[in-house]
Amino acid sequence: MAGFELDADSFNAWLDLHRSEQQRLVLRALHRAAEQLCAHGQPLLAAAAAERMIALEPLADAGHQRLMQARALL
Repeated sequence: MAGFELDADSFNAWLDLHRSEQQRLVLRALHRAAEQLCAHGQPLLAAAAAERMIALEPLADAGHQRLMQARALL
């Protein structure tokens, strides 16, 4: 690959952007899953989804709120 050059700073910036976007999508999917699971009488599975949210973003309120809602249904 003659002439190929990778600018590490640009690549890392691109990678960070895409990782952040993917994490946001995963968190949104987990949030919806926890909501739906609670609504359909599956609090254990909802709690598991909420715990995954907390593992990804421990300081965000959404995961903790979903976990409390799920545990209230147990």
